[in-house]
Amino acid sequence: MNTQRLKTAAGAAIRFHLALSLPLLVLFVLLDPAGRVSVAQAANITAPALHLKATQANDKVSRYWPTDPVLCDLVLEGDVKEGDAAALEKALATIVGNANSFSFFLCLRSLGGDMAEAVKIAQFVLQTQRPSIATVVEDSRTCGSACAIIFLAGNAPARVGAWPQRFLHPRGRLLYHSTHIDLDRYTDKQLLDYFTEPTSDPHGLKGKVLDLHKGGLRDVQSVIATYQGFIHQREELGDRWVRPSLFLEMFAQDPDEWICIDNVDTVGRWNIQVYGYQPPRAPTKQDYLNVCRNAYHWRSDEFAADARDDAQEGKLERPSPATTLAGRNKNSHRFDDRVTMPYQATLAPLTCVIEIKYSDTDDSKKQLDAESTLTAFFLPVAGAFSQLAPIAFFPASKPLRDLPGMRPPQDRGAARTRPAVNFTSYPNSLMNGCSYKSVPRIEHDACESACSSDPTCQAYSHNKITKACELKHTLIARRLDPLWTSGAPSTGPRPARSARADAMVTYYDLGQNQRFEGKLIAADKAETMDVCSARCKSDASCLAVEYESSAEMCRRFSEVTGFKDAPPDNRNIVDAQIKRQR
Repeated sequence: MNTQRLKTAAGAAIRFHLALSLPLLVLFVLLDPAGRVSVAQAANITAPALHLKATQANDKVSRYWPTDPVLCDLVLEGDVKEGDAAALEKALATIVGNANSFSFFLCLRSLGGDMAEAVKIAQFVLQTQRPSIATVVEDSRTCGSACAIIFLAGNAPARVGAWPQRFLHPRGRLLYHSTHIDLDRYTDKQLLDYFTEPTSDPHGLKGKVLDLHKGGLRDVQSVIATYQGFIHQREELGDRWVRPSLFLEMFAQDPDEWICIDNVDTVGRWNIQVYGYQPPRAPTKQDYLNVCRNAYHWRSDEFAADARDDAQEGKLERPSPATTLAGRNKNSHRFDDRVTMPYQATLAPLTCVIEIKYSDTDDSKKQLDAESTLTAFFLPVAGAFSQLAPIAFFPASKPLRDLPGMRPPQDRGAARTRPAVNFTSYPNSLMNGCSYKSVPRIEHDACESACSSDPTCQAYSHNKITKACELKHTLIARRLDPLWTSGAPSTGPRPARSARADAMVTYYDLGQNQRFEGKLIAADKAETMDVCSARCKSDASCLAVEYESSAEMCRRFSEVTGFKDAPPDNRNIVDAQIKRQR
């Protein structure tokens, strides 16, 4: 590599490195679907116009919802590079014709690439609204890093403006990443040559670094400016095209961690449409409760799976659609069905109202499908109407790949098993994300065996308490968590340990007459739980504490293996905390 090429490449890398704390979607280490480091290829942009041709041949084909497999109108495949925005605009011009109220499907198959060019593509997609461009991640395809910027821009025409329309197949991989720098491709001499190259800047090396930093800020500002001005009517008062929490969650990660859009909670909170599955045809009371719970937390821009709601009791009712609730009835807002049920919120009891609009206008064919829409709101609260997809009927923690009704994968001829592999075990560690399968109530050895035989599995995490087993399709950093054990194949790359700070976290699942079971470090007096917690936090060997306030007793553990019943003569209430990276 000559000095000029190094200057361009290393300059960009250092520019992003200096902007680590700012909102930027960039990845310099690209991962292929199996989780290995790979070199990205230049993007290939084509315009097969398959969806457009299908709608022209058959007026029953949806103009706004993809079939499975997807009929792509535009395809971007490979590494995003300079000039791709112009190439995409040119490709669209060859097929647009006189289409107006129509969504062209842009299929994204990319592990990342040039961030500045990805922003240009995203801006073009956002500004193309009649006709519009909806973005799609297909079955078993991956869209990661800079590609994810483009994905967020997908839209469909709305009555006023546009509506976010970005589609993810349950087996597709949508990956977000914090900024990352990879200098392994450069020798020390190449880097030294770049930094010591003569410059006319009077500030010398400091000036070079400052210029790179300013360049990084400009790149960050372009990402922010792309999305901050776009608002759509997701809820009564409108919502950001991209909720800021997505960027906040992403940049709270360690550089070796991914945010994988892999469960119901992530697609619901961040308004991503899922296609290729079947919602429940006859929803149960629990299904409707899932909608209420998800709607309540997503409207506050928080994960529903992380919340600790009180037990929900109450009767499911079906008031007449003609009845006016919160100023709404069937005639004023055009819905097909409505149910209500009590919902115990954090501070007050509410009534949850769910209205369903089926996608088929033929009364004899009306049933729930992925294209149906839900409106959820709570009484007596006024003015907060959440627009949801039917995926909200499922529990927030449900992995997308476990959704019902998916067609068999196209690669049915591919190997479904692999020879057994040896694993390196990482006790007290959780790989927090990229799960494609969750297996309840199995032992650690069975969890490891399930990962070993599955060619998709790059790592696993097993919960010592609940016995839940999570299989991971991408290798990510492991976080300290005393309730989990993780593992990865010994012959592959090793998961880095997250650099996130340790925190003492309240543990709620310890029963009134239960205690931790594990290795006890010490049991001594402490005036308060705060004192007990501080002792554990300052002790590297301590992973969990119990505090018995009646006896002012602090018990500290270096390992937690489960629960045990408290002695009959000591059934006092205890507070519990665990040390983890969160």
